[in-house]
Order: sequence, then structure tokens, then C-alpha cells
Amino acid sequence: MIASGTLSIFLVTLLGMIASMLTTLQERRREMAILRSVGARPFHISVLLLFESGAITFLSCALGTLLLFCCVFFFSDLFQEILGIRLVWSFTSYDCFLLITFFTVGLLSGVLPAFRAYRTSLQDGLTIRV
Repeated sequence: MIASGTLSIFLVTLLGMIASMLTTLQERRREMAILRSVGARPFHISVLLLFESGAITFLSCALGTLLLFCCVFFFSDLFQEILGIRLVWSFTSYDCFLLITFFTVGLLSGVLPAFRAYRTSLQDGLTIRV
């Protein structure tokens, strides 16, 4: 069972990634139209956006895990001395489950922007707006 704090982190992460990808999608409308004009199908652009959200999520999970390991490695003695708390690095199956779940949620956050890019027409991105 996922704790309520972890669930709220999932929701905030999901909403933040969706909002940022929708914003960048609006700004990259011309880029998507150029890709379409040189032969990319809407499916290819959707896959590119899903790959982008997956790559961002994978890198954030990997860097977060690495940062946690480094903090435990470098600051465990300091915490032991000052606070009397012993930090120990352990990677359990629950941690693996959380990482896989975070990755899945991050990947799913790219579905809505990919769907919007799929529906956007070629002419919409090539029209100059003032």
C-alpha cells in the first residue's frame, strides 16, 4: 500500500509534468509542424513526446537515487555525531516498486500532451500569428 505522502507526491509530480509539457507543447507548435511537413506522422510526434517524458522521468529517478546514496554516504557520520541518528543505505523491493511506479506515472504524464500533438493539424503550426 502506498502511503498518503507518497500518493500526494505522485499527484503533484504528475500535474507538474503535464503542465510543463503542455506549456512547452504550445511553444513548440512550429517545431511540430516542421516535423510534420518533412514527413513525420502524428504518431511519430506522439512517440517523441512520450519518449521525452520517459527520459525526463528516468533521469530524475536515477539522479534522485544517486543523490540519496551520496547524501547517506557523505553525511551519515555527521548525522551520527550531531543528532545521534544513524543513516544506512538499503535498497529494498519496496524502493524498487516506488521507482517503477514513479517511472510509470511520469511516462503516463506524457500521454495528454502526446494526444494533443497528435490532433494538431499541420496548417495550425505553420500559420503565422501576430
